[in-house]
Amino acid sequence: MKSKRNQWVCVINLNGEEVHNKEYLSLEDIGNDIGLTKTICFDLSSGRTTHKKYSNCKYFPIITINRLP
Repeated sequence: MKSKRNQWVCVINLNGEEVHNKEYLSLEDIGNDIGLTKTICFDLSSGRTTHKKYSNCKYFPIITINRLP
């Protein structure tokens, strides 16, 4: 059963500019909205990012997913 209140916040920064900041009920909802899988969202929320080779790309977005208190 899904919670009725928002549990997660997703912030996407591109070149130092915030382009997305929204609260969600679940990681699955984040994935559906921004086009990522639930597994990738889980990895981002837990800090397990494996795509370091793309981080020096000019237009690489910084995606941060945090649990709300």
